[in-house]
Amino acid sequence: MLVNKYSIVAISLIAALLITGCSATNSDNPTPSDVTLQFANKGSTATKSKVGYSANGLQTNDALSIQGSNGTLVITDLRFIVEDFELERVDSECEDLEGNEEDECEEFKSEPFFVDLPLTADTLNLNTSTIEPGLYEELEFEIDDLDLSEEADEDQEGKQLLAELVRNEFPNWPDEASMVIIGNFISDQGDTTAFTTYAEAELEIEMEFSPPLEVTDNSISKLLRININPVNWFLRTDGTVFVLSDYDYSTTGNILEFEVEIKNGFEEIEIDDDDDDDDD
Repeated sequence: MLVNKYSIVAISLIAALLITGCSATNSDNPTPSDVTLQFANKGSTATKSKVGYSANGLQTNDALSIQGSNGTLVITDLRFIVEDFELERVDSECEDLEGNEEDECEEFKSEPFFVDLPLTADTLNLNTSTIEPGLYEELEFEIDDLDLSEEADEDQEGKQLLAELVRNEFPNWPDEASMVIIGNFISDQGDTTAFTTYAEAELEIEMEFSPPLEVTDNSISKLLRININPVNWFLRTDGTVFVLSDYDYSTTGNILEFEVEIKNGFEEIEIDDDDDDDDD
């Protein structure tokens, strides 16, 4: 079953690298630049949907509506945990270095963060860090859970702070969950069942730049578009949608295993100059 015309056909996550280095630098001592990671919805078909998701009756919310042969999913909130966002340098830039210098040269890394995925064209600024000028060949990030026992000692503090942030909004978030999906399942008979479903989707996403991304120290801004289609997360190949109300955590205690579906939703990465995409 195809997604109905009121659904989001595709969402783009825009990772905006705002390069703010000095315009005149010594090439032997390049100036690190600030990097702002930004997620945004590029889909033009996002709509307002009437959804009954609480005891207060019908409310108007931005929603992702996905129609399947067994009913319709209306998703009103979708959040997940991202860890180890990295930009990896091309191998040739680090081949003459050794030890810690090589490790530092190879990658730019950011702290873990909690993504509130936009269901409309809103923009979400996530993180600002510094990055050295150079050529980068690959973008990597992990969808991860809150299990602190799996973290290295040096990562414990950052993960603990993230866990506190997440559980401030979702006190019942399980350690093994990576994502929460909130909304309603509407059956073919018209019955509406609300759900708050936690999903386990611990995996690594890798996307290569072709050609490599060039970060300079002369105030050039770049936009990295990570195009995803969240419909692929919830619409099965047989045309049915996941009945997420079967995994409502408060009534079942079940967690949805979701790794394969999540990976299939990330489609491509694009690079544009910031000036070419101001209105996206």
